[in-house]
Amino acid sequence: MALRSRVARFTDVSFAVPGASAEAQGTFNVLNEKIDFHGTVKIDANASQQTSGIKSIFAKVLDPFFKKKHGSIVPVKMDGTYDNPAFGLDLGSGKNETPSSH
Repeated sequence: MALRSRVARFTDVSFAVPGASAEAQGTFNVLNEKIDFHGTVKIDANASQQTSGIKSIFAKVLDPFFKKKHGSIVPVKMDGTYDNPAFGLDLGSGKNETPSSH
């Protein structure tokens, strides 16, 4: 972590829970509490296996885009503020590729 001009930069944040692990990098502004993190989540199952019903049918269409040898790797982002974070897919931004891209 580095702190410059009231912005903390995190280059290697990771955590794991049973069935999934995540890696991210990003910034936190200590003055206005804005967050901007990008990374990937590795899920031990395919996207279509994580849901049921009609959602699983639509998710099967997405499986080839995120599928790796075992499970799926999904690009994710977290932005907003500390009190009101927003989470979502990070498609096409390129920010989840390397820590130096921020």
